[in-house]
Amino acid sequence: MSADKGSPVGTWTGTVAHSNQVDKFRISFAGDGTLSLQTELESGVVSAGTGTWTRTGDDTFSYRIQEIFHDEQGRAAHVFVAVDAVTAGEKYTGTGTGELRTPDGHLIYETVPVVDARLEIGELA
Repeated sequence: MSADKGSPVGTWTGTVAHSNQVDKFRISFAGDGTLSLQTELESGVVSAGTGTWTRTGDDTFSYRIQEIFHDEQGRAAHVFVAVDAVTAGEKYTGTGTGELRTPDGHLIYETVPVVDARLEIGELA
């Protein structure tokens, strides 16, 4: 559990369901409001991203991420994700919006991610 009850500071692992698939991820929230993410797609492709998070209430927070994604053929795309989340002890859940765009910004598709995560490494109270 993080030192600040309800804070996401720490490293979490979980799943994100979107567009009829479920991917595994690991996300680290830093105390300065930054974050880093690694996602493993069902296909085995791994993507990475960075972003920011903000506390929105006693047990709520939101975050924004930009990932660089390469499909099995090596084509690049950018994934933009925004999630509103709720903490419950050493777990958080959230929903939001996701956009997959070409490197020059054209929208490929939109999706609604549903996130479920557990604290892996955190600051002890």
